[in-house]
Amino acid sequence: MKDLVVLGAGGFGALVIWGFYYTLVKWPRREREQQRRKASWQFRHSSRNGQTLVTVSLVAPGSNEVLEEHKVDCFPDNDPDWENRLLTAKQVAEERAFHLNGGGTITS
Repeated sequence: MKDLVVLGAGGFGALVIWGFYYTLVKWPRREREQQRRKASWQFRHSSRNGQTLVTVSLVAPGSNEVLEEHKVDCFPDNDPDWENRLLTAKQVAEERAFHLNGGGTITS
């Protein structure tokens, strides 16, 4: 009988430990993976410290949280060729987003 109580207590302890592990590690990881599967790659640009930064970003739906970001180009806001550089970088970023979203294959 004593062995059965010890075995039950050990099993209960293992169940509690598994519950903490699942709640603190597995559940958040699963949430992030689901959020990442629903996210899409998008062209983004911003101005920071006098520089225009053009990126392609993995953006979560709804929250618009950036999960991952890749720099395409960065150039001064006062660049005389600013508009052309932005349009060129935008085109590159949109093409990357298309392929990263599974919109086709890259051929050599």
